[in-house]
Amino acid sequence: MAEPRSRRGHGEDSIYFDQVNNHWVGAVSHGYEAGKRVRKTVTGRTKTAVKAKLRQLRQELDNGVRSSATYTVGNALDDWLIGGLSGRSDRTRELYRDTVKPLREPLGDIKLRELNAGDVQQTLDALAEAFEDNQAPAAPVGVDGTELSLIVLVPGEDAVPERLPNTTQAGNLTLRKLAKGERSALYLLLIAGHVLVTLREAFAVAPGVDAARVIAVRRSGPDIYGRAVLDCMVAGRWTRTAFNSVRWADADAGHILAGTATELVLNQKRGQILPVDLSTEPEIRDLLSTMDTTDPATED
Repeated sequence: MAEPRSRRGHGEDSIYFDQVNNHWVGAVSHGYEAGKRVRKTVTGRTKTAVKAKLRQLRQELDNGVRSSATYTVGNALDDWLIGGLSGRSDRTRELYRDTVKPLREPLGDIKLRELNAGDVQQTLDALAEAFEDNQAPAAPVGVDGTELSLIVLVPGEDAVPERLPNTTQAGNLTLRKLAKGERSALYLLLIAGHVLVTLREAFAVAPGVDAARVIAVRRSGPDIYGRAVLDCMVAGRWTRTAFNSVRWADADAGHILAGTATELVLNQKRGQILPVDLSTEPEIRDLLSTMDTTDPATED
């Protein structure tokens, strides 16, 4: 005997048996449009199957993903370019349109629900292509659901000059030697800037990515075997939404990096930024141990 419909609280999903069509129906209320309630439905031969479909539908709606079986990656890109860049200038919008072109060509016609591992690899390839002209080399190393993992190779501290232009009390130009703490602070800003540029580009190229983990490394060493060593200087996790409304022109890169991170690993002592102690970060250590540390510039 079919179960009767029960009274539901506001905003709850419903499941009932459709005797006319002899199947179970699940319905989700998705707000109102033009004064009318918007409802999404799923059907199945069993109540258990409908419950599973409802969970998936609810997750998609909560994540802002359309449930239409015809909705493509290209549609998602178009919707994001139209509605996901509120507050951005026309120049920024045009820049993002150009940035997502490497992703649109291979994936644009694929239905969003039918993305597979091969499509994910194409996304990683598109990201790698977008990163090619960055001052700090970057590479995507994996995707877990909607979370991306990236490695950024930042320059060493010698990229920061030891002296900066200044003026004497008499108004003459001079080169003032930076204190160790000042130079370290500038180095942190340099690292933060490279990480933020990489994150913003990643979110632009891959609108389906909601969060990214970044490990910023620099070359050091060599070790006792003559191999280059990678020092982890910064690691963390950032979400796409955390970058909304950031006052990029008013805050420095270091404050933005720390203020938007949901996780941050940074080793600062007495005003200096030092390599992270990987003995306390086994996941980072294991990932870096698998990387090729050869400097392409030294290869024949």
